[in-house]
Amino acid sequence: MVADGDNYAFVIPFVLPDGNGGFTPCPEVLTEDEVVRYLRLDLEGSSDPRQTLKYYRDKGELVAIRIGRKNRYRRRDLDDFLSKKSQEKQTR
Repeated sequence: MVADGDNYAFVIPFVLPDGNGGFTPCPEVLTEDEVVRYLRLDLEGSSDPRQTLKYYRDKGELVAIRIGRKNRYRRRDLDDFLSKKSQEKQTR
């Protein structure tokens, strides 16, 4: 918590479920495994959450950055994706 006179601002760190009931700090650039946990795709019962990521990449809804042979995702792009999905749901 950060105090500023009589005003208090709470600093909420970005965290990522660790898969064991706990949390770890969430980096700005995420691996595919981290994205699966960040978007909670591992809880949907999907047989292959990476296929779900590929589906959204192919549709152009998620942007992956290729670094070496691996895809990486910016956290702010994931947050934008979630915001767009939320807005779509509200307009239906």
